[in-house]
Amino acid sequence: MALKDKPRESAAPQTPQTAPASTGDIVKLTFNVPKATRQQWKQAALHRHMTVTDLIVEAMENHLS
Repeated sequence: MALKDKPRESAAPQTPQTAPASTGDIVKLTFNVPKATRQQWKQAALHRHMTVTDLIVEAMENHLS
């Protein structure tokens, strides 16, 4: 029995859909962090119903302001 993909409309979203924390041109940023730190960020983002990206951007905006 072969696996079949669900229609995109019926699939559950993988990440919460939120607006970006800031506006302007978006660029990709890649950096290494300890696995435990990434897991803490993911749990915090889930608790706040946001993406890890939005969590990090919001934290850095608060830190830099």
